[in-house]
This record gives sequence, C-alpha cells and structure tokens, in this order.
Amino acid sequence: MQLYPSNAAEALEFNKVCVLLKQKCRSDASRQHVDDIRFHTHIDYVKKELELHLPDNHYN
Repeated sequence: MQLYPSNAAEALEFNKVCVLLKQKCRSDASRQHVDDIRFHTHIDYVKKELELHLPDNHYN
C-alpha cells in the first residue's frame, strides 16, 4: 500500500529538510547518513523501519 503520491518528496520539500539536517551535523559520518536517507512512500516499509529504530509503541 502506497502512503503518499509519487511526487510526495518534492511536495514535502524532503530535499530541503535534508539540507537543514546536514547543517546540524557535526561530523562527516553524520552528513553521510543524511545523504543516505531515502524518502519512502510505502507504509509497510516505514512501519518496519520505525520498529527497528524506535522503542516499542513509540510511533502508535
């Protein structure tokens, strides 16, 4: 199931969010992590990633 339309990253200005985030980074490694961030439009993938990286029920 797709959560957003295919142009959602542009509409939500995801690239600008990444630029702002990189400005807050203190190391090359953290900037590389920001470069590696991908915008996802499929809810199942987003939920899976949240389950891996957040405490139980944090996103509910």
